Amino acid sequence: MSVALDPSTAPGLAFIDGQGYRIGQVGSFIRVPIGYVDLFGVVSQVGAGAVPERLATEEPHGHRWMTVQLVGEAISHGDFSRGLSQYPTIGDAVHLLAEPDLERLYGSEAH
Repeated sequence: MSVALDPSTAPGLAFIDGQGYRIGQVGSFIRVPIGYVDLFGVVSQVGAGAVPERLATEEPHGHRWMTVQLVGEAISHGDFSRGLSQYPTIGDAVHLLAEPDLERLYGSEAH
C-alpha cells in the first residue's frame, strides 16, 4: 500500500516515551488500526520510488511517500497472526510501531 506522511509529521527521528524511532525508514514497522483490528506492515520503499504512479509527475522526488507491505493483524490487544482478514481503505491512519506493538509481533521475552 502507498502511504503519505502527514505534512505536520517531521521525517527522521521521533521520540515516544523516551525511546527513539525512525520515521519512514525501510524495514521499519507500522500499524493501521481498523476498529478492533490492528493491521501491521513493513516499510519496503521510500521517496521517489514509493510515489503512486498517478502522482509521479507532480511529486517526482516523493519526499513524503512510503510503500508498505502488509504482513498480518491482531485483534484488539491480542496476539499477532500472519495474513489479513481485511484491508485498509483510503484515508486510514498509519502509526509508527512503538515497543509494546513490537512485542505483539515478536513476542515478549519470558521472565
